[in-house]
Amino acid sequence: MAKSIDILKNTFSQYTVYLVNYRGYGGSTGTPTQKNLFYDARFIYKEVIKRHKNISVIGRSLGTGIAAYLASNEKVSKLILTTPYDSIINMAKDKYPFYPLDSIMKDPYNTDKLAKDINIPILIVLASKDETINEKYSDNLIKAFKENNLKVITIEDSGHGSIIDSNNYYKSRVIYLYSYDSLKYSKIFKSIQYIGFIIEPVINPK
Repeated sequence: MAKSIDILKNTFSQYTVYLVNYRGYGGSTGTPTQKNLFYDARFIYKEVIKRHKNISVIGRSLGTGIAAYLASNEKVSKLILTTPYDSIINMAKDKYPFYPLDSIMKDPYNTDKLAKDINIPILIVLASKDETINEKYSDNLIKAFKENNLKVITIEDSGHGSIIDSNNYYKSRVIYLYSYDSLKYSKIFKSIQYIGFIIEPVINPK
């Protein structure tokens, strides 16, 4: 988390940054189920929106499902998804085709089913050498979004975890956000990120 603090401080120097651990991680208690994390994302959002009118949401890996859920249920300005998937249960079915996962998995993270309810500008950032999320799962999600709202970029020579070490990764997000004049009146709500076993939601209001 210390590394994330330094990077976010330098990348979004005009914003105040808050870090909050997932339930069960760091100093947080509880269990990080889909139900709980979706609840937490909306709870944090409702606290932030009391102070700031415009919020943009950023999620990475597992956090893309939570970011998309928030964007489909609350009023946000923009959405950035890094190394996203269509559905965790779809990924699991391909890996374990003989198991009745529809009845077993309690945390399906069906991001593709949320896409129809998201009508804001969306940036999807992909890693060219993603070893964790096969490109077909990201492509399925891309196809689920409305094309006129969507921009997709790929960070070359980057993997699922190493993408955050690329300067182009942060430049792409900054350029995308700053391409909207309204951003200087807007605040960034960076949703829960998955970095190894460090999972952190970040809010950047000012």
